[in-house]
Amino acid sequence: MPPGHSPLSLDEQPQDRRVFSAELEDHTPDAPLQVGAGYTLAFGIYPKPRAQAIAQALVLDSLLHSPDSDESVTELTVQVDTDDFRVFDRSRPLFVPRSGRSLNKARFDFVPLRNGPATLTAIVHREGNFIHQLRIVLPVGAPGAIEVKSTGRSLGAAEKLTRRDLMLVLEPGVNGTYECRVIGPVAGHATLPVTREQLADAIESARAAIGQVVEQTEGDTYPFSDGLDIPKVAERSALQVLARAGARLFQKIFSAPRGGEDARVIGEGLQRMATDGRHQLQIQVVSHDFPVPWPLLYLGDVRPGADLSWDLFLGMRHVIECIPSRHGFPALDVEIASHPQLSVGVNLNTAIDKELNGDYVACQQTWWSETALSRPRVHVIPRSLRDEVLTALADNECADQIFYLYCHARAKGRGDPGGIDASALELTDGFLTLEQLNLDAPTNARLPGNPLIFLNACESAELSPLFYDGFVPYFMSKGARGVIGTECRIPARFATEWAQQFFDRFLDGVPLGEAVLGLRRSFLEEHRNPLGLIYAVHCDSDTVIAPALPRHAGHSQEWT
Repeated sequence: MPPGHSPLSLDEQPQDRRVFSAELEDHTPDAPLQVGAGYTLAFGIYPKPRAQAIAQALVLDSLLHSPDSDESVTELTVQVDTDDFRVFDRSRPLFVPRSGRSLNKARFDFVPLRNGPATLTAIVHREGNFIHQLRIVLPVGAPGAIEVKSTGRSLGAAEKLTRRDLMLVLEPGVNGTYECRVIGPVAGHATLPVTREQLADAIESARAAIGQVVEQTEGDTYPFSDGLDIPKVAERSALQVLARAGARLFQKIFSAPRGGEDARVIGEGLQRMATDGRHQLQIQVVSHDFPVPWPLLYLGDVRPGADLSWDLFLGMRHVIECIPSRHGFPALDVEIASHPQLSVGVNLNTAIDKELNGDYVACQQTWWSETALSRPRVHVIPRSLRDEVLTALADNECADQIFYLYCHARAKGRGDPGGIDASALELTDGFLTLEQLNLDAPTNARLPGNPLIFLNACESAELSPLFYDGFVPYFMSKGARGVIGTECRIPARFATEWAQQFFDRFLDGVPLGEAVLGLRRSFLEEHRNPLGLIYAVHCDSDTVIAPALPRHAGHSQEWT
């Protein structure tokens, strides 16, 4: 086994898994590569770990085949990216049967370009759906360790996932920057001209713009805070503010002055695809430590006199899903089974009504009670206190399939007292911190219902995209299938109405991504209200209730 490589234990390998393996053909792994010499790197799927592999990772069979699919062979794609090697073909198919080894190997001929540690990244995907990534560092010119970093997720029943038109894979690079790899009509790779600090500033500027919109006045009223229907003047003002903020965020990511041509090419390609009015795109963002509010990116001209349009916001015309690359998803089908019943945990901060002098929580309690009566098999479990929520998350028999939270939240960063662990949810009787959740409801206490988490954080001045840097990995590690959340503060009335209309669509059987996109469009067209752009989907957008639970007269369960 080559230095620096940790072999997989056969004793620990689950029965439902196979191995994605990389091997150097006709070359001793312990010997360094030489500049100018030709080599072949072969990738394959095998039933067991391979002694001759230089890198390998476990993948679930459910990534490859759905149990009820008629497909006997699945075609995957292996795509490699590197600046340290000349590669003669960067994309190869890999054909995988229902059992055993792959029918072929995805072979890549390459030549080292320089001495020293040399990096090659291989991404495996199925029609634009990310499955796995292997980052391999090989010694060139002198002996050294082979280094391997493996990241991936469990897509579950891959045949039921729709094709993705574009995938962006983002992860930290050298000197505090980020690496971006693109899989789509044209493959590409770029070092983005933004550091973590600059990215945080850009996101904060976008949040401030949203805050400016929410807090704007018209006479003695606050149109966005007080209601759903937005006057035309306030809508146009919001468009100007958010378009400029979204355009600036796009510039800082893809076209800052210190950036290279490769980053600008990726940005221009995204603009070109997303502004083609003939197509609605399915966009997948796989990222590590890159909490960008993607729906808010503005792809048009914002100079004085430019014709601004809501359609030029990325999230107003396209389905976007954000997948965290460092924490794998459980091996799930995209269908949330509603038979014999659908269990919904409804976790509400009941103090919000008194605090805001409104009926936001009361409306939702009534709505869920009526939903339980009118939709067969919907089983509602109400909670409002910290201990109730903590107990549910600590219970490895908790059957919640949807875990809805309507509460306040606060985000803390690495530089704040307590760090990310101080981030918290505020329930009726106080805060529930991320630290407390990890200690008292640890991630090894898995949630068997694999719930979809909907975190509807209203009126939360301290909420930011960095909030999800802690909570999304926590929920995913506990077996959640995904998280829907607000990118920043959102008015309580809007948050209430958005949730009710979202669940109406979702329970009717509309896939998650389509439900969110359709609701953004509906609020804009019917109410001139664009605040749906604040909601982000950290989940497979194909997720769906099956069978659907249409509303009709009948009794399931009253609110208790």
